[in-house]
Amino acid sequence: MFSIMFGVVILVSFYIGLHGRFYLRALGLRVPALIYWPLFWFISCLYIIVRWGIGTRSEGVLSTIGSYWLAAISYFLILFLFFDLVRLANRFFRFLPKNFSGARYTGITGTFVIAVVALLLVYGTWRARTPVVTTYTIQTDKPIQGDPAIVLVADLHLGGMIQKKGLGEMVDMVMAQKPDMILLAGDILDNAMSVYTDQNMSQEMSRLKAPLGVFAVPGNHEYFGANVPEFQKLLAADGVRMLIDETVETGGFTLIGRNDRRGGARKSISDLVEGLDRTKPLILMDHQPRELELSQEAGIDLQVSGHTHAGQFWPVTMVTYFMYEIDYGLLRKGSTSIIVTSGYGLWGPPLRIGSTPEIVRIKFAK
Repeated sequence: MFSIMFGVVILVSFYIGLHGRFYLRALGLRVPALIYWPLFWFISCLYIIVRWGIGTRSEGVLSTIGSYWLAAISYFLILFLFFDLVRLANRFFRFLPKNFSGARYTGITGTFVIAVVALLLVYGTWRARTPVVTTYTIQTDKPIQGDPAIVLVADLHLGGMIQKKGLGEMVDMVMAQKPDMILLAGDILDNAMSVYTDQNMSQEMSRLKAPLGVFAVPGNHEYFGANVPEFQKLLAADGVRMLIDETVETGGFTLIGRNDRRGGARKSISDLVEGLDRTKPLILMDHQPRELELSQEAGIDLQVSGHTHAGQFWPVTMVTYFMYEIDYGLLRKGSTSIIVTSGYGLWGPPLRIGSTPEIVRIKFAK
């Protein structure tokens, strides 16, 4: 995966780098190649260097520039390709004004491309920092005690864009919903567990309170750099019970917490539901929304997942749309409802374009 990603970034970046050289020349700026290309390649590979080369995600100037570049290259590529095709078509059909060619064409279109990409990054940054509350009402024939409200949060990626202050804001947002149960559906951490202890994030996490409990499951990112059993103990001390292939009964529900695929060996859904009281609503927490037919076959009433970020930013939104049976929203498969949240935090570029950060409020129809 690393080599594929690196190769794609190199090829696309080279194409964009050439356009950068042409643009500077069109403006009359002669930057020596020995200065331009090393600087350009440093910026192009910055995120990969910080993320994988150094082995940590430090929130500094370098990592911010590198992560924005990952998103920017998508839009530079699309726009530069479009104007290159226009230039090519003009050679055959001559539809552009005669004075709109050569360096003038390169200068004007280059300025337009830079302006559009800059606006997209500004918008995406704002969108990523304005989470919303999304509400779903679930239909079930099984008896529900009272009128419980479940709040679902996934993909915090603590240590990435979300630091201790951001965690506190999320807790405030969740508690404002007056939840009866809180579910954290994986990827609480971005990578290292040390960020949780170094910033004393327990101070904020421990404010999550709900009558029926606060529960979590691990995501794939918990297995990237964290000691999952140790993190499970930290969460337990903060009042959050991490379920790893475990079940618990609370408030008339049976909650099933499944280990993430990244964790290696894990129980099948059929094994997890074996012997459970099927007259009670079964809620499954599984970080990645895969093989959803297995949840339906096992008689799960509600599955909650995250992981996809709903693509986070276009055009990746199109990739996740086709990759998963459902990458965002509510899907009904027989008597099984599946909710996939776009998540609260971020991975990679600190922006959202075509998706929205959220917490999810779940109610049950009478």
